Amino acid sequence: MQAASRRVMYLRATLLACDLLFGVGLSLVWALCMPTPAQAYVDPSVMTYTIQALAGVAVALSAVIGVGWRRLRRHLIKLLKLDDKREIEPDVHYYADGKVPAAQLEAVVGSTSTMQSQKPERISWVKRLLLALVPALACSLSLLFFSPLEMIVGAESQLAFKTTNVWGIMFVFALVCGLILALLISVFWGKGFSALLTLVAACTLGMFLQSLLLNGGLPEATGIAVNWGSFKQQMLIDALVWALIIAAYFVAAHKFQSLSKLLQISICAVLVLVQTVSLITGIVAAQNANKDADVVRMTEEGLFTVSPKKNTVVFVLDTFDTEDILRLEGQDKNTLAAFNGFTFYNNSSGKMIPTRYAIPYLLSGEQPQHDETFGNWCRTMYSRSSFLSDIKDAGYSIGIYSDDGSVHRPYEIADKTINIHKVKDPSINTQGTINILAGCGIYKSAPWLVKPYFWFYQDQLNENVIDHSNVDPAGVVYVEKDGAFHEKLVDKKLTASDEGEKGAFRFIHLLGTHAPYVLNEQGFQVEKSDIDAQARGSLQIVADYIQQLKDLGVYDDTTIIVTADHGRFDFTASWKPGFNPHDLGNAGLANGGKDIGRATCPLWLIKPAQSAEQDALPCQVSNVPTGHEDYAATVIDAVDGDYAKYGIPTWMVGPEPRVRTYLATIHNASAKKDYELHEYEIRGNALDFNDWKKTDKSWPCGD
Repeated sequence: MQAASRRVMYLRATLLACDLLFGVGLSLVWALCMPTPAQAYVDPSVMTYTIQALAGVAVALSAVIGVGWRRLRRHLIKLLKLDDKREIEPDVHYYADGKVPAAQLEAVVGSTSTMQSQKPERISWVKRLLLALVPALACSLSLLFFSPLEMIVGAESQLAFKTTNVWGIMFVFALVCGLILALLISVFWGKGFSALLTLVAACTLGMFLQSLLLNGGLPEATGIAVNWGSFKQQMLIDALVWALIIAAYFVAAHKFQSLSKLLQISICAVLVLVQTVSLITGIVAAQNANKDADVVRMTEEGLFTVSPKKNTVVFVLDTFDTEDILRLEGQDKNTLAAFNGFTFYNNSSGKMIPTRYAIPYLLSGEQPQHDETFGNWCRTMYSRSSFLSDIKDAGYSIGIYSDDGSVHRPYEIADKTINIHKVKDPSINTQGTINILAGCGIYKSAPWLVKPYFWFYQDQLNENVIDHSNVDPAGVVYVEKDGAFHEKLVDKKLTASDEGEKGAFRFIHLLGTHAPYVLNEQGFQVEKSDIDAQARGSLQIVADYIQQLKDLGVYDDTTIIVTADHGRFDFTASWKPGFNPHDLGNAGLANGGKDIGRATCPLWLIKPAQSAEQDALPCQVSNVPTGHEDYAATVIDAVDGDYAKYGIPTWMVGPEPRVRTYLATIHNASAKKDYELHEYEIRGNALDFNDWKKTDKSWPCGD
């Protein structure tokens, strides 16, 4: 007896070991399917779907392994002769004469007639609620939790908050909405209940497929107005796909009534599992990408303070082109009336596009060299630059105000500034977070027909999620919102304080004439505006800043540079009348998308520290060939540093012809990918594209 017990124990131990082996194999599948973290620019409007695809593969492989193992285990149980505790069917009775006893026949007939006369039993409310919970929660989690968080997790470097700051809010909100949806479904019974359950389950799968496969060509969240009429074909195809999904669910529910609810619940559960893995993997990848960097933020500390001694202030009005000033002056000759003491340089050139390359150039003075890779420039531009160090060594406090994605690796310059430092988790506006992220989730997961009503742009995320009521500027993350900046400037006003030994340097990045157009001519936020009003509003913000410098008595001792990170460039040219967003990848470009096709000249408006008499003179105009080529030398000369290693300051540039270089980024907006940088030489007037010649030098965007 003991020997038999030991044998059974050994056999069961063998079976347990096989089960453990299966568990290890399944774990390996999940581990090997996890993607390696990669660093890349990702726009928040469209997620990278590789993670979800890999997670789907992992789930599929797990299912295959599970089915295979179940069959193998069954054969193993038979081989080991173990009791698998299956139910034993009742014995079958045979009647020799083929006649069934009358008593048994009467019982069968009675039972059959009773079943036929019975009406279908109504499922209890509790059971209906339990059946509705999984599809309802899967639907709400997909729409309100997974979708918006997957959008922002790959674009955290562009945002003033992290996914971990908002996931709890959206998770609770999604759970509450899912519970409410389940309660509403459970109110119905019979065919109504089954129909609603089927519809919710079908929509859950539809949203998953929409995010994974059907969002190709979705416009980037740059704020540029979208001509939705040009997406009619996508809308039609997308609507047909959704109709087929819903129809397939209802057909399956009709033909397989006994299994349909179980099948619907199972699919919903698998979709939640796949999206959970995708989101967790994305969060881990984002954390790994920044594990070697101190987590710092650009705060508002010092934003509204200047030095009572000397100041150098750089306003970067995003996308503000020389053409904009010329157009405004054509409408009103007094456009620059507030800029006494300034010189408007109408032959200015930029250096790099777009913002994510241009801002680092303005903060480092470094551009890719002919003998290096683009990736090496990205990694070393700050470490090999002495630009900010020279400003600090000159005795100036430094304040840099932009966003993390534009500055690129802000932790490398944090020790030179007064405002870039570690902060506690930013204060989150719960209601604003729910409003904007719920809209983002719908925009991403809903059919194309619905998307126009939930369109958003990236800056709205920072505006709505961050609580800006914090009174301590050292704890307030800087957000590029021109209207809010202007309101604080008017309300708080500039103050003078001795933060630096000799003066203060301020670099203030505003949205300028970048879409969307939401500034009026007075520089305050409105619901809708146009490019001319926004341009005038941007200049008015700078004009009010200038007036406050005058009120403080420090205007004469302040150098002010008003420029843009870049001028207007055509691969984001949907502001043009009749522009087709399908052509974003090659918009305005020539030679099959290999040439930029037009001049792009950032605003270049400068006033040096000078006498009161010179500051009282009306704004002058100069056509000397200058621009970002001379930016670093101009700033270093303004802080009384040694400008020679950077070139010559703008105010020393003569009318003689010179060669200026410009690096244009070739970008496919549909694929949301930068391909390479091409070098141009500008010989003559930067506004005349005939004076732009492309060289044979290019940099592939990578290592």
